[in-house]
Amino acid sequence: MTPLAHIVAVPVRLYRLLFSPWVGNSCR
Repeated sequence: MTPLAHIVAVPVRLYRLLFSPWVGNSCR
């Protein structure tokens, strides 16, 4: 992985951990 890809991946993981429960419950 390039440094840029790693930097981008971290906020995406945090976003999924924080918002996936809300989005999963509301969308499903």
